[in-house]
Amino acid sequence: ERTVTPRRALQLATRDGAEDLGLGDITGSIRAGKRADLVVLRADDPNMLPCVDPLSTLVLAGGPSNVEAVMVDGKLRVWGGEVVGMSREDMRAESIDLFEELTSALGWPAPPWSWLSSETDRNAP
Repeated sequence: ERTVTPRRALQLATRDGAEDLGLGDITGSIRAGKRADLVVLRADDPNMLPCVDPLSTLVLAGGPSNVEAVMVDGKLRVWGGEVVGMSREDMRAESIDLFEELTSALGWPAPPWSWLSSETDRNAP
């Protein structure tokens, strides 16, 4: 029986995931010359305590409610758990556009959420 350790799960979500998508030269690890895509979690939130092993706690207990700050390509996008520098609607639209661009570049089928594409009303149900 094979298991995925918390360390391996983090590697799959970062470095190895970027490599698998052909993006390893620009993202997936913190290195000079790569995009600064970072997420900072509050380690003192109740669901993160007690923290005996920070990596395991991050992977097994961390979630969206713990997000304190986010940098995307070196630009601060979340601070104090709140979106900064753009509206939530603009962030949502940009995320969808980038995802569609990535799936197209990889030759993957269009996402099943055609009603969310940049050409349509993003406020539709």
